[in-house]
Amino acid sequence: MIKYQLTLGYSETSIFISLPVTDGNSSALMEFEGGDMAVAKAKFELLNQYGAFGHKMGKVTTGYDLDAALNSPGMARFSARILEGEEIVRNYDPGIPDGAMT
Repeated sequence: MIKYQLTLGYSETSIFISLPVTDGNSSALMEFEGGDMAVAKAKFELLNQYGAFGHKMGKVTTGYDLDAALNSPGMARFSARILEGEEIVRNYDPGIPDGAMT
């Protein structure tokens, strides 16, 4: 499980985003918690960001893409802070064998 807390600076309203995965390459549907308006604003902004490899974010995403998007300049005003699963997104392993060509 990966979980982030987002805070809108001007209102100090918290939004929580969870992704039920056990590794950074797995995909899952993002889960949002918080007030309706704050969640709508965060979701709108997040879905206009890009993942780790430059593709547009979707409601289903990977841990690596979610982390990249939440730490992008476009999401800076939300002050994302990881609460759970830091070890999942900080230890990137693309699963490509040594010497393989991609």
